[in-house]
Amino acid sequence: DTTPAAPAPVKAEPAPAAAPEVPPRPVERYFLTARLERGQIGGKHQQGVVLHGPWRNQLNVVGAQARYNLDVAQHPVPPDITDLPPSGQWPGRMNFGGTAQTKRTQMVDRMALRFAKTEDGRCKFEGEGANRVGKYVVTGTGVFREGGWDLECERVYTPNAPALPPAPAAGKRAKANPLAFAGAGPALSPR
Repeated sequence: DTTPAAPAPVKAEPAPAAAPEVPPRPVERYFLTARLERGQIGGKHQQGVVLHGPWRNQLNVVGAQARYNLDVAQHPVPPDITDLPPSGQWPGRMNFGGTAQTKRTQMVDRMALRFAKTEDGRCKFEGEGANRVGKYVVTGTGVFREGGWDLECERVYTPNAPALPPAPAAGKRAKANPLAFAGAGPALSPR
């Protein structure tokens, strides 16, 4: 028989193993119970509008104490906060750390918040922010009480959050309000 022999079967290369599926990263949510009121800003004698309180995680554990000031470049004269908190840029810091024996660390945090009145003495707000952890969106509600606003805020980190306008350049801050001086306005609440 002169028929050529059939070629030997070619061993098929095993298909590469599929990469294991990486579970989606859990959504990072943080909650701020804050007080928005008039007070001293930046440790100076300048009066402004401040927002301060503790950020908590989903387990209700406080992770940082935060303090933000309404940007004085946008609002050189502190606005009236009786009817509605002022919308705008809120640069600030979050202080992390444990007991008095340990050194606290800080992280710069910037938010842009937009407030809308829902009824007398009540508001809602939304915005975006960024810090060294990443970009985030913010939503919340507020109630006017005793000359300031009690705010409940939720922060959700997402790479899809809108970008913030650039931070003001160092040395380009607005001049202090000449009408503001030490002792002007109420002291901050203990919260």
